[in-house]
Amino acid sequence: MRRRSVGSSGLSVSRAGLGTMTWARDTKLEDARALLRTFVDAGGDLVDTAPAYARGEAERMLGRLLRTDVARDELVIATKAGLV
Repeated sequence: MRRRSVGSSGLSVSRAGLGTMTWARDTKLEDARALLRTFVDAGGDLVDTAPAYARGEAERMLGRLLRTDVARDELVIATKAGLV
């Protein structure tokens, strides 16, 4: 997967990101697990989430998957503040 630099930070992320807006609302845990695994296996590492997504449940789902399926250091997690 192609990558890009994040400003002058030295951080490099996949050009494609995985959004979690529908997780826990329309996307069940097993489907989220499959999406995340496929994304990481394809070389992706940028995951977008927010505490407003499903009232925080999307972030909790991601946290569960980080404990069981994907190592935390394999991902760059982008989140937001002030949206709740």
